Parts: sequence; structure tokens; C-alpha cells
Amino acid sequence: MTAIKETCPHCGLRYEKEMGFFYGAMYVSYMLNIALFVTSVVAYFILLDQYISGTLLMVIYVSLTVILMPVYYRLSRTIWLNFFNSYAPEKRGTK
Repeated sequence: MTAIKETCPHCGLRYEKEMGFFYGAMYVSYMLNIALFVTSVVAYFILLDQYISGTLLMVIYVSLTVILMPVYYRLSRTIWLNFFNSYAPEKRGTK
């Protein structure tokens, strides 16, 4: 699940530039989690305040965070990689 290929099978792009390259993806993952939290809290106060308690909201939020962890892992690494590399289909096959 957490394994990532060394290079792109289509264009030959080497994913990990150096040891520890993806440590920065933790910040992206944190940003995504904060966005989920803010969205949850705003939705709670606007839509659900009178229907569910704040404690239930926190249980739902923590559960959702745990369920989305694998998605955040892959997405944050992809976003981090795209900060430093651009997709150039005309260079396909060259290294």
C-alpha cells in the first residue's frame, strides 16, 4: 500500500530525487487534514448544529480522518512531487 515505484513506467521520471524527498509531503497532508477539519466545523455550525452534538462531530471527524489516511498519503505525495516536476509529454521516453 505504501510502496511507490522508483520511476514512472511511461516517461522514466525518477520519483524520489534524494533520500527524504517526501518529508515535505507531511506538510501537504497536514494542509489537507486542516482543510477537512475546517470544512467539517463550518458544515457543522451551518447545517448540523441543531441535529448532532459536538462530541459526535469529533467522533465522525476522527473516523473520517483515519479512513482517509491512505488517500491523503498518496495525494500528498503526488502534490509534493508536482511542486518540483512538471509534466512534459513531449519528453516522454527521454531521461
